[in-house]
Amino acid sequence: KSNLYFSLTLIFSALFSMTVGEIILMDLFPSLNWEILIKINYISNYLRSLFFSLFIYYVFPKELNKSFFKILTGFVTAIIIFIIVVPAIIYTKTLFIFLIITGIILIYVIYGQIKAIINKRPGAVYSFLGVLFLLGTSVNDILKELQIIDTFSLTIFGIFIFIILHSYLITLQNTFSYKAIKRIIENIRIRSTVKDVLFSAESYDLTAPLKAISEVIETDRSLIFINSENDWIATNEYLKKTDSTKTIQIKVFSGIENTYFSSFNVKKAISLKEPTYTIIRDTVKAKDLKYFEDSGIYSALSYPLIKDDNVMGLLYFENYKGKNDFNKFTIEILEDIKPQILVFTDNYTAYNNLKKLNAKLEKEVYNKTKEIEARTDELKILRNKLEKQNIQTFKISQELQKQTEEINDGINYSEKIQKALLTDEKNLKNFFPESFIFHRTINKLISTFYWYHQINTNEIIYASVNSRGSDVSSALISILTTQLLNDIIIYNHNYSPKIILNQIQESFEKYSEKIGAVEIVLFYYNKEKQEILFSGANLSLFYSYENHLIEYKSNDKPLQGKSENNNSKRFFSNKKINIKTNTSIFICAGNMECNDKNSKPGLNQKKKLISQLTNITDYKDDILKEKFQDFFSDTQKEDILITGIKF
Repeated sequence: KSNLYFSLTLIFSALFSMTVGEIILMDLFPSLNWEILIKINYISNYLRSLFFSLFIYYVFPKELNKSFFKILTGFVTAIIIFIIVVPAIIYTKTLFIFLIITGIILIYVIYGQIKAIINKRPGAVYSFLGVLFLLGTSVNDILKELQIIDTFSLTIFGIFIFIILHSYLITLQNTFSYKAIKRIIENIRIRSTVKDVLFSAESYDLTAPLKAISEVIETDRSLIFINSENDWIATNEYLKKTDSTKTIQIKVFSGIENTYFSSFNVKKAISLKEPTYTIIRDTVKAKDLKYFEDSGIYSALSYPLIKDDNVMGLLYFENYKGKNDFNKFTIEILEDIKPQILVFTDNYTAYNNLKKLNAKLEKEVYNKTKEIEARTDELKILRNKLEKQNIQTFKISQELQKQTEEINDGINYSEKIQKALLTDEKNLKNFFPESFIFHRTINKLISTFYWYHQINTNEIIYASVNSRGSDVSSALISILTTQLLNDIIIYNHNYSPKIILNQIQESFEKYSEKIGAVEIVLFYYNKEKQEILFSGANLSLFYSYENHLIEYKSNDKPLQGKSENNNSKRFFSNKKINIKTNTSIFICAGNMECNDKNSKPGLNQKKKLISQLTNITDYKDDILKEKFQDFFSDTQKEDILITGIKF
């Protein structure tokens, strides 16, 4: 807003200068009425003072009171209305009011600039010098006109210096804003990179996540500790010097001071349940100073992994001398990825417990085998046969059990991720009061889902998605689609449907077409302009108005991975819909099976259902439930998602 008010200040200053002196405005408009000319002179004079003060406020908002400028805006607005309404003979007597207002504005603005200089705000000195220079040259010209002093007219130079210095101030602030945004984007990129590694690694392997975290926070050495049956064990180590990770099994806290890491730092983090930082300086000596000096360590950080108020694991980092300290950004990254790390530590503990159980079972089988071997020779042949069968059955049973557990864990984990990524229908109701979402799912892993993001009070983006493929692949591609929507729309602020779909298609083309396919309707709605921008892939949007039903078709192919037979690029386009009052849109995702056996499946059934929905005047839950229950077959085999919005 500061750029806007600075521009308005210059515009109205230029307009004011055209009404004084040689009165250039009369040269441009010879027939201009004198009364109007005087009104323009007074109004532009008030407005340039108002916009100048608002410009300074938005440059230094923390140093100035917003209420002052609200009162000032109201007062100036009232005076301008007064000038417009009454004749010149009356309002020209308000000049002294302008002088008082201008004096108050200058005093308050200079006060704010001095505070900004004290608080070391960027560009505050330039703004202060610009105002002083303009004020000084203006006073010079006033004294010259009053023939108190004999100097040159300097106001034009004051205005020039004022514009130059404040233009530089605006440039400086825009530069700071750009750098801040760039830092935020870099932080998001780093965190996304770490999470990608975590999701792609084996769920019980701690080497990959330890290396990824260490590389992001740029540490020289790192360890991960696991609390296994109240016995702390260092399980994995990463060294930046060799860029290598290795599995270790070092028991700690056994009564002997450890020389493999800063045991004081680790113990303190576990006992306090909070990050612990140790640094070696000339005036600060750690309790395990010998370890630091012998190893050449400059600083160490221990970060406990807490779940249900219990320390389940610990991340330990070291930096050698000459490196920067760990900072607030390090803790923010660790806090952000802690849930994923806890999943790894839980799985690691469960995996090792399973290995111990297997070893115990094998030992028991071995002992039982020895007992059988001690029996009589008559049972020896039978024993050998039974032993082979038991071993084979045991291995098959273990393998089946393991496969079953992995499949169930994968399904349950995917289900949790899907539910966590789904948006809340209640918030959508706040934006579209007269709307409904009917979502019927068949299995745990859903293939259809809706997603939306409210940009502001006037704008929203909504997506209706149908994932095609097997249960697991459909769930995975729906998770991938949701993540891409979040990245492209929420984090990268892309709101054009065609650009969003083009970027999702580009991401899918990194994989083969075997990952599955996605049918989608995506629209952007502007409440103030009453218009929709629509794009889609293999799904249609229906628009109902005045007993007419229009189908807006999308690209006839779904979003999918790269095909070996087709390397051509796909590009999506936007369709604009001007929304009228008392109209509706409908989106149907998924294959429908209705009770009417004579109705052909597919688009005909969708149109038939939408035609019935357009006759419903009130989207109450019981009315919609009854309508859908009568329409859909009980033998529905696939998920369906129906969205209706009335404007």
